[in-house]
Amino acid sequence: MPTPRSASALRDNLLKKYHHLPEDEREILQLCSIIYAPVGKVKLLDCLNLYRAGIKKKKADLQTLNTAIARLTGQRLMTAPTNHGPQCHPLLIEIATRDTLSQGTFEPMLHAVQAILPIRTHGWNKALRLFQNEDEFIREIRIGIYRQDWSFIEQQFEAYYGNPYASSRISMAQIFELVCNNPFDRDWFLTLKQTPIIYEEALGDICINSLFAMTPADEVFTLLHEECSRANSTVSDDLRGIWIEQLIVRGRLPEADAALQTFADEDPVEALLHQSWLSCLRGDYAQTIQEGSVALKLLKKSTGKRKIYFDTVPGMFLVLALIQEGSLASLKEAEDYAHIIAEQTHRHWMSVIYSCLEKVAQVLQGNTAAKRYLTSTPVSSLDSTNSFEALIDILCLYWVDIDDAQKRLPDIVKDLYKEATAAGYDWFALEAAELLAHLNPDSAYGQKAPALREKTGIQPLVELITPKQAWELSLTALIGLNPTAPGQPTKAVESTEYRLAWFLTFYSESNFLLQPKEQKVSVKGGWSRGRAIALRRLKQETKSFNYLTPQDVDICAHLVTDHYGYGYDNYKFPDQSLLSLIGHPLVFWEDSPRTRVEIVAGEPELRVSKEKSGKLILSLLPDLSDHQEVLIWKETPTRIKVIEVKPEHRSIADIIGKSNRLEVPDKGREKVLAVINSLSGIVTVHSDIGGGKAARSVAADSQPRIHLLPAGEGLKVAVLSRPFGAAGPYFRPGKGGETVIAEIEGERLQTTRDLALEKKLAQTAIDSCPILISFEEENGEWRLENPEDCLDLLL
Repeated sequence: MPTPRSASALRDNLLKKYHHLPEDEREILQLCSIIYAPVGKVKLLDCLNLYRAGIKKKKADLQTLNTAIARLTGQRLMTAPTNHGPQCHPLLIEIATRDTLSQGTFEPMLHAVQAILPIRTHGWNKALRLFQNEDEFIREIRIGIYRQDWSFIEQQFEAYYGNPYASSRISMAQIFELVCNNPFDRDWFLTLKQTPIIYEEALGDICINSLFAMTPADEVFTLLHEECSRANSTVSDDLRGIWIEQLIVRGRLPEADAALQTFADEDPVEALLHQSWLSCLRGDYAQTIQEGSVALKLLKKSTGKRKIYFDTVPGMFLVLALIQEGSLASLKEAEDYAHIIAEQTHRHWMSVIYSCLEKVAQVLQGNTAAKRYLTSTPVSSLDSTNSFEALIDILCLYWVDIDDAQKRLPDIVKDLYKEATAAGYDWFALEAAELLAHLNPDSAYGQKAPALREKTGIQPLVELITPKQAWELSLTALIGLNPTAPGQPTKAVESTEYRLAWFLTFYSESNFLLQPKEQKVSVKGGWSRGRAIALRRLKQETKSFNYLTPQDVDICAHLVTDHYGYGYDNYKFPDQSLLSLIGHPLVFWEDSPRTRVEIVAGEPELRVSKEKSGKLILSLLPDLSDHQEVLIWKETPTRIKVIEVKPEHRSIADIIGKSNRLEVPDKGREKVLAVINSLSGIVTVHSDIGGGKAARSVAADSQPRIHLLPAGEGLKVAVLSRPFGAAGPYFRPGKGGETVIAEIEGERLQTTRDLALEKKLAQTAIDSCPILISFEEENGEWRLENPEDCLDLLL
C-alpha cells in the first residue's frame, strides 16, 4: 500500500485525468465504481446498456467498450488485478461514486447493477443473502452508506457474519475508512448528518483508525473538535470519549481537562479513567492509582463481578502506575489486573498489550521465564499491529533488557516517531523521541524530546521504570525465593502454613522424574513428608495455590501435555523446567525425602587431553550428539548440574564431529591453546596442556571433599575434589585435565590441579575408614555398613 503522502499525490494525478475524460468513458468508470468488485466485460456491457436504456441513450457495443477499457487501463484509472475483469482504481472509486450522487445518476446506475449483478439468495429463504466474496459485501455496505440507510447496513452485516464459511470478517470501522476517508470530503461527509448514527459512527471510526495506524486525519479531527466543543453539542458519549482521547494523544492536555468536566456527570467510570490517564502522563502516579482504583470499584459494583477489568485504552494506566510504584503488593496487583484481559478466551485486541504488562510485573518480581518471553518474541511495529500495542511492546522490552533494546528497537522506534509526527500525535512522538534519546544519548532526538516535553507538558512513560541490569533482576529473584523475609510485603504468599517442595528421581543424564508435593507445618514446627499434587491442577489452577513462590510459578509454567500419558493427570515436566528449578531451596531426593539436592547451573566441558603418542584429543562432556536442549549431570550425591545447551555449544559439537573426538597432532598445540583461550568464556575447559590468557590464575585446592548420602540401613560416601575451593565444579580425585578453566561467581578463573596429590589425599581419607565394604566404580561411591562409627571417625 502507498504511504498517505504518496497516495495523495497519486490520487491528484488520477483526478486530473478523470476530469479530462470524455463523458462516455467517465460514465463507464462511475458505473464500475458502484459495481466496486472486478467485473467481466460482458456483464459490464449489460449494466451499461441497461443504464443507458433507462436514460434513453444509445447502446454501446463490445468493441467500443473494449477500446474504452483499454484507454482507461492505460491511464491507470482502471486496474485489472485478477482474471475477473477490470475495476475502478481504489484511489478514485469514492470520488467517482460521489460524482454520481451530485449528477443524479447514482440510483439509475445502481438499478442497472442490481439487476445484472444481483446478490445470490438462499434457495427457499430469499431474505438470506449469500455473498460470494468480500467485495460483494462491501459493495452493498457502500450502497447503504450512500443511501444513508442504517437498517439496510445492519441487515447486510447480519447476513455476512451469519455465514460460517465467510473467509474474512471486515469490520464496519474498516469500511468507513475505505468509503468515507478515501479521500475525506467535508462537504459530502456533512450530508451524512441526515442520519446521525452513520455520521457519528463514521466520524469516530475514522479518528480511531487514524490513531491506531498513525496516519494523518487533521480534517476529520477538526470536524470532530467542532462537533464536540460546541456549547449546545448533542453528540453521544462514545463520540465525546473519542474526542477526549484525541486531545490527549495530540498532547493537548489542558483542553482534555476542560472536556472532562462535562463528561464526569454522564459516565463517571470513563471520566475517572480518562483523568487517571492524564494524571499518569503528568507523572502523578499516586493520583493515577487513586482514580483508577475508584473507577474499578464502580465498575465491579455496576456489573456485580469481582474478576473484571477495563478493556479500553485508559484502563492500562492504572496497571502502569502500579508497576511504577514497585512494591511487591503493587506488582502483584498489576499482574492480576493485566492477566484478566491477557487470558481472555476470545482474543481481545488489547490482550497482547496486557500480556506484555503482565510479564513486566512478573520480571520485576524475579520471574526469569517472563523476561525470556519478552526478549525472545518479535517486537511489534506499526506494520504489524496498532499504535498502542507497538508502543507498549517497545517500552516493555526497554524496561527489562536495555542491551537487547539497543540492538532491536532503533529502526522500529524511528518509524514510530516519523509517523506520529506526520499525523500530529505528539504524545507518541514524545515517547519515541525520549526512547531514542535514552538508547543513544548522542542522537539528535536528545534535542527533539525536550521540545516535545515543553510543548505538551507530558512526563513520558519511557521513564516510568528504570531499566534493570541483570544483577538487579537476579537479586530480585533471590529475594522472591523467601517473600516472607523481614521487611518484605507478604501479599505475594498468603499462606505460611504450606509450602511446595520438589522431589527428584534421577535415572540418567537424559531421564528424570520431578514430583511436586504440598508440605504442611506439623504441630512440632517441622514439615510433613508431603502430599502429591496433580500436575493438571498446578497447570490450570496455579493461582489457587496462594503459597507458591514466583520460582514455583515459573517451574509450573513449563508443564506440558504428555501425549503418551492417559487419564486425569496427563501432564509432565519437560527438560526446560529444570532450568527454572536452579537454585530452588526445596528440592529433595524422592527415595531420600529428607536429603536436600542442590540444583546448579552448569555448562558443557571441553576436555583437551594428551595421549602418549603426543596427539591432542578434544571432546565435549557430556556428549551433545543426541540434540537435547537441556542435560542433567549428577555431579555429587547431592548436587545436580543442569546444562542448557546453547547454539554456540552445538557449533562446538558440530566442529568436533559426531564421534565427539577431534584429534590434533602435537604441532597443532599453539592453535589448540588459542581455541582454549577463545572458548573458555562459554564452556568449562579441562586441559592437559595449560590454558589460555583470558582467565585469572588461582592456586588449586587439593583437599578431598566427603559427601554422605543415606542408603537403606547404611550410608553412601563419595570422595571428590573441588579445585576452586568453596565454589565451582567437583571432580573425581586424580581424574580429568590438569588445567581447569571455569566461571566462578561471575569471574573466569584458571587453576592447575595436582592430580597425584589429589589422589593421594583421597586415598588417605578412604584408608581412614576401615568399615567401607564396597566400591561402585561407575559413580565413585563407597558403601558403609556402620554409619554411626563412620561418622564418628570422619568427625
